[in-house]
Amino acid sequence: NESVENNSNFQVTKTNSTVIANNPASSVTGILKEGDKNLQVLDEWMIKDGKVYRIVFYSDPGKADSFEPLVQKIIESFSITN
Repeated sequence: NESVENNSNFQVTKTNSTVIANNPASSVTGILKEGDKNLQVLDEWMIKDGKVYRIVFYSDPGKADSFEPLVQKIIESFSITN
């Protein structure tokens, strides 16, 4: 599965260091062109104990800001229980 960052139809608008489940993580935001439509993409991931944990959120670019508080709550609620 190719990540959106390596897709030639993906334009990065922001990269960031962040935290997922109290672990250092990375974040990429950008616009993915799918045919005649654009999608805003938030892609966050972390690596712990040799495993990749990844959260990807797709939205309409015009509505992305309205979803941001909910998406952040979802990401903040993520935990590793094993």
